[in-house]
Amino acid sequence: MKKVLALILAVCMVLTLCACGQQAAAEDNSKKVALICNVGGLGDKSFNDSGYAGLEKAQKELGTEFTVVEPEDVSQGETYLRQFADAGYGAVITLEYSHADYLKEIPNEYPNTVFVATDQEVDNDKALSIIFDYHQSSYLAGYAASLLSSTGTPAYFLHGTEAVHGSCGQLVPGDIVIFISNSGETAEMKATVTAVRNNGCKVIGISGNAASWLAGQSEVHLLAHAEQEGGPLNRAPRASIVAELLVLQALSVLLQSDAAVTPTQYVKWHPGGSLGHLRENER
Repeated sequence: MKKVLALILAVCMVLTLCACGQQAAAEDNSKKVALICNVGGLGDKSFNDSGYAGLEKAQKELGTEFTVVEPEDVSQGETYLRQFADAGYGAVITLEYSHADYLKEIPNEYPNTVFVATDQEVDNDKALSIIFDYHQSSYLAGYAASLLSSTGTPAYFLHGTEAVHGSCGQLVPGDIVIFISNSGETAEMKATVTAVRNNGCKVIGISGNAASWLAGQSEVHLLAHAEQEGGPLNRAPRASIVAELLVLQALSVLLQSDAAVTPTQYVKWHPGGSLGHLRENER
């Protein structure tokens, strides 16, 4: 989530520049930044951790003071948004996408506070909306869907965000939906799991945490744990992606064996390329 970290730094830099040359009041909070985590809190190895890392970097490089809160429920969002604005904070950043409704009106009441919403589009010109491109994280799921389909288990890719905005209509009760989440704790994933289950579907969860929320919500949970990601920061998904890939491939082998797919069937499903022809020993 490098984009979250970069966003936090940009907001802090703007506050620092705006405050230059101003005489500090006795309790001037205009350079302070508040970060409202999404439900799940710190330790999610996703939005929350990246937001916190951005604030730590801003504190080190810009001297920014910050406060982080970890709501236990999304309904606490309005209280926190108003609390920090009332205290005169220069910026209030929320990582909880369901806070978009609160931000339709609250920014109008606090013209001296910058409100920033991540992973959500706010219908208010006075709030900054940051929408992320999720297609990069879909590559693994798309590959898995193609692999399963070609080996006897029809599957398709269901976009997590679009699923809670109408695409659950593609599902029918009894369908099995595979969720892939390294932390198993992100708010976006939780909303989608809940929607899928409400539509009568079963869940297979794949995560790196056997005690995660996703594991507890899954009929079957497959552990894909990586102790270290690798790289200078140990943040960018590397080893965890490999672990998830291996788990998905192992699952495809088991399902293919159970389906007893013959070479003739496979070639019929996969007629293109060199794989689309029977080998000598299969004729």
